[in-house]
Amino acid sequence: MIRTIAGALAAVLALLGPAAAVLLLLGLPARPTRPCAVQPHLDLAHRGDVTDHPPNTLGAIVDAAAGGGAELDVALLADDVVVVFHDEDTTRITGEPGLIADRDAAAVAALRTRTEIDGRTYAEREPVSTLAEVLQAACTAHPDAWVYIDLKTETSPFTTEWTTRMFERSLATWSASPCAAKTPTIFGVTNPIAAIELRAALDALDRDNVHMEMFFHPDTYPLGEAMWMQLELSPYLARPDILGAHYTVWQAHPDLARRYASQGFCLAAYGGGRTELGALEVADNLHFRTLDLPEGHVHQGDNFTPGGVTYSAAWTPWWVLLAASVVWTLGLGGAAAGLLIRRR
Repeated sequence: MIRTIAGALAAVLALLGPAAAVLLLLGLPARPTRPCAVQPHLDLAHRGDVTDHPPNTLGAIVDAAAGGGAELDVALLADDVVVVFHDEDTTRITGEPGLIADRDAAAVAALRTRTEIDGRTYAEREPVSTLAEVLQAACTAHPDAWVYIDLKTETSPFTTEWTTRMFERSLATWSASPCAAKTPTIFGVTNPIAAIELRAALDALDRDNVHMEMFFHPDTYPLGEAMWMQLELSPYLARPDILGAHYTVWQAHPDLARRYASQGFCLAAYGGGRTELGALEVADNLHFRTLDLPEGHVHQGDNFTPGGVTYSAAWTPWWVLLAASVVWTLGLGGAAAGLLIRRR
């Protein structure tokens, strides 16, 4: 009986060891590739300026670039062509059911956006453009505007062949576009492990006008550990230049914003208009603000509604790391004791 109990306890402690190791790793200090050299505040229009054109269309992106900066979403098609599109399913934007990834370039070229999207009415149905078409138009007309390319990858912590192809094709498209010459460009990703691949790919380009943002949605993961993974582990391994979060995260945790700003990271906030982002306690620490334009417009198709999210997670406190060290030690000792007891 005693052996059984001791063995079970040893097994439990041994399982806690790896968890403790992760917590210790998450407590390592994060360092960016280079200090942030961008002056606050640089505004990017979320999915383009949707005043006159549907979100993520060529017209919306060019209009946003004329105002200084545009954020756009990209998706990878079945034939490895990259298009500017947000949703996995095409129904909400085009009225045609099906997955965007199941279509090839010829099929997507036949799609047109709906005249009513996110509560706004548009005069015409517009085509879904490729990333190459959008970058050609935006960077030719406004070469000094900022372009933010949001890579829509899986939120699983494990990268995949599909994610790798997304990176490769998006980077190749950008490199062959007028943007590569001088347009300041940001590639953003939410997958903490995939971010490592992206950082390596951007480093290989060796260009001063390309940057990486690590960002996360507040409800992508259900547990507070998500913030530790995204803001501690990934920056340590992947070294993003920019850390981005929904504005309610910085609102709830101004200490996080100040901590990473002091380490040299650029900070970005998204999910609202100038009113919400300007009212943040750490507004002066923000370098990039991804705004919904026109002011007050609320995009649909996200996991949250701007202004309706609260997030209470925090980074790993020192006492958790200390406790993890103790548990890890006990786990290793317990495992060794369990083996000795079983041998006897």
